[in-house]
Amino acid sequence: MKVSDVMTTDVISVSPDTDLGAVAQRMAENSVSGLPVLTSAGRLVGIITEGDLIRGCRQYDLPVFLDMMGTVVQANLPTNFEDRLESLLRSPAGRLMTTELITVGPDDTLETAAEYLSRYRLGRLPVVNQGMVLLGIISRSDLIRAMTQPQA
Repeated sequence: MKVSDVMTTDVISVSPDTDLGAVAQRMAENSVSGLPVLTSAGRLVGIITEGDLIRGCRQYDLPVFLDMMGTVVQANLPTNFEDRLESLLRSPAGRLMTTELITVGPDDTLETAAEYLSRYRLGRLPVVNQGMVLLGIISRSDLIRAMTQPQA
C-alpha cells in the first residue's frame, strides 16, 4: 500500500500569520494535536503542535500546571499573567512553528511512513509533492486503520 491510499486529504491548516489563539482553537475544535502551516499557495512551510504551544508558554514565562494525584496545581504564577497570555495568543504561528520538516510523498510506502513516525517520534507526517505543496496528512491512526483492512 501507498501513503496516498490511506492519507487524510481534508486537512485543517493555518498560515504563518494565524495568531496562536486561533491555532489553539482550531486544534481543540477539530481534536487534532498539530496543524500544517501553509503559504497562500498551499506550500508547506511548517508544522505547529500542542508541544510548540506549551514551549511558547515557557518563552512567555507563563505558569506551569502540574497534575498531582488528580488535582491540577498551578506553579510559578507570574505577575501580569493576563498580559503575557494575551501577548502569546496574539503571536503568529510562524513564530513557534517547527520548520525542520519530515515529509513523505504520496507514492511512498506505508512502511516508509511508519518508519519515519517511529524514528522521529511524530504523530503525523505531511504528504507533499515535489514542490512542497501539501496533498494530505498521514497519522499513526491512519496506519492502524490500514493494518485492520483486508489485504487484496
